[in-house]
Amino acid sequence: MGATHFNNVVTTIPKGLPYFENQVDNRCFTRNYRVCGFSSKHNPDAKCFSKRNDTKDTILFRFDEKDISRLNELVQRHNNGKGDYLMLIPPVIDGGYWIHDVHSDGREITWTIDNTRDGMSAERGKKVYQCKDISVIEKSDAYAYTLDKCDNLGDKSIPIFNIPK
Repeated sequence: MGATHFNNVVTTIPKGLPYFENQVDNRCFTRNYRVCGFSSKHNPDAKCFSKRNDTKDTILFRFDEKDISRLNELVQRHNNGKGDYLMLIPPVIDGGYWIHDVHSDGREITWTIDNTRDGMSAERGKKVYQCKDISVIEKSDAYAYTLDKCDNLGDKSIPIFNIPK
């Protein structure tokens, strides 16, 4: 599976990609902490999120059942008028990371795709979608996330993220 491009919008998580526990985008991952933020040399105010804080994880990178459940929780909270925030860091196939920042205030969802770390991408930069609705469709082989009622796009649905089962 190749790198996703802005033209296609949707990011698909490749199935069976190895997980590198020790480093993702200059963040440290250990057995005791889910994400330890940037090192204190770069960010002395870095916060750590415990693995035990299952319902409050905000940085998703494994896309296992727990992460899928957390992403589905964001969709449900938005649809119930409640805010939420997630950062998604899909595994790298070739090139650099594509970081997805997802903010919801319960009325509007802002999904930002930042691929500035990907030296292989033809269209490097940040793409921001401001939308009213988000939905998930469970297919036989994947979960498909779609943005709807987006600014300047009319009734067009934006397939934004896929996670294989």
